[in-house]
Amino acid sequence: MSKHEVMVYLRREYDETVVPYFHKHLKLFSAKIYPVCERGKQNFVALPWMTIVSKNKTSFNLRVFGNKEEIDSVSVSEFDWNCQHCFAYIKHGLIVVFSQHALQRYNERVRSSVMSSKQAFDIIFRNISYSYRTILPSPTHPLCCYFVIIDALFLGDFDQDAFSPNQKIGEIWLNTCISLKESGESQKGILKTLSQIPFFIKMIGFNPYESPEMNKATERLMKERNKIGALVCLSESIFLLDKLFLIMDLPVKEHIIKYVHAEMRYVEAILQWAGVETNKLTPYGKDGIAIRGELDYKGN
Repeated sequence: MSKHEVMVYLRREYDETVVPYFHKHLKLFSAKIYPVCERGKQNFVALPWMTIVSKNKTSFNLRVFGNKEEIDSVSVSEFDWNCQHCFAYIKHGLIVVFSQHALQRYNERVRSSVMSSKQAFDIIFRNISYSYRTILPSPTHPLCCYFVIIDALFLGDFDQDAFSPNQKIGEIWLNTCISLKESGESQKGILKTLSQIPFFIKMIGFNPYESPEMNKATERLMKERNKIGALVCLSESIFLLDKLFLIMDLPVKEHIIKYVHAEMRYVEAILQWAGVETNKLTPYGKDGIAIRGELDYKGN
């Protein structure tokens, strides 16, 4: 099976097994979570992991969590593919596969320690809610998915046909991992910018630019003084990444270009509200985030 076929299979198994199980037992989950939050003992409750197995013997580890407003869930599935033991993170419309090679590189290049793939994934899992992804080329690929978590930058395949502007939707297969420590001087700007984004998201508590709640979320944040600094820093980073994407004139479909233009205009409005002179923000130059040509696809 190809990578895409594996993800399609996992999606089907998840939709036919985990989703019905969650909804069937929602009242039971609510009975375990709501009363605890209502009594004020905890603001957030996470139930123990449980294992759900499909009729085709696909195993999913399911965790249900929530507060007095809502109940949610996340699933993890382990599987072997092409002699690699992989982990799939699944939350509603998003599937992110961490290949064994990517987890090994994470161990070597970011953690600088000897851990199993399971231990590495456990660390990543705890921070994946603050992740951010974008599209850029790399020296080895014309287009690449850049998926950044708190302390690591993963690179994965990019499928134009499966592209969604919503950070909560998509199929992503991550092949490798790099770190600031191993990057050359010419790459440090873009990698540093990407590596900071999850910290801004964590300070805010969520990504305000996730569709479809982008407008309401940012309007609410603009009234919270203690989070305005993080919002401005996040907005500057996204504005520069979008501008870099458009300047590079990448071989992507028109609907992707239109989305990036729309996002950049919205982010620009937030920055101008904050008093930032956006006409002075440029991805290249002394105060930029990249060096011209550093990420260009070099071919074979």
